[in-house]
Amino acid sequence: MRIGGVLELGGAEQIFTRTKQRTNSLLNATGQPVSEMAISSHLAGLSRDAYETMFSLDDETLEAGGKSILESRGDLGKLLFTASAGLGHASDTLSLLEAEADRLYRKQAHGTELALFKKRLAELKSRREAIDTLASTFETLETERLDATENYDRSIAERSVLSARLDTIANYLRAIPILADIRRKQAQLAELPEIASPSRTWTGSVADMIEIDASLRTRLPS
Repeated sequence: MRIGGVLELGGAEQIFTRTKQRTNSLLNATGQPVSEMAISSHLAGLSRDAYETMFSLDDETLEAGGKSILESRGDLGKLLFTASAGLGHASDTLSLLEAEADRLYRKQAHGTELALFKKRLAELKSRREAIDTLASTFETLETERLDATENYDRSIAERSVLSARLDTIANYLRAIPILADIRRKQAQLAELPEIASPSRTWTGSVADMIEIDASLRTRLPS
């Protein structure tokens, strides 16, 4: 069952339809559910009960309406009271405030601003507890850090000394074969007979003698 109509609200025409169901019964022109505020916000607080009280009149409603007016109770009584007090737009303001309040907080709602802030607060509290450190624990950690820094510096110094010693040992190891060769040649020299050392003046003549020897060799018959 569907009933629809075109309403002029705020100087513009809008199409609404109403279906027979418990929730989301009010639909817009495209058939999408809309809030009741789409219409009620333009009715200056006039509810279904107030409409029945004002326009569906009989003896009982007239008598009850009169009592409500005198006691300023009921929707009609409230309408007349606000009109006489110059508060005709109070219902619109109240509706806006209620909508804003719903955005801030609704019972068992998870998407309101307050719910999001509470969730964010819980996350921050959890992070703070995760990184929070007692003063005694911090003091112990700081002492361990200083000790570790001192040990590190000492290790670096010892490493430099050991590195220099390793370089020296490597040089000794490279010199061992050379030293053995030197000692072997010294032993061979010791086995040779002792002869007179040549005069220093022979140094320039040796080259001439080598050249003469080569020349003589070329003259020999092959």
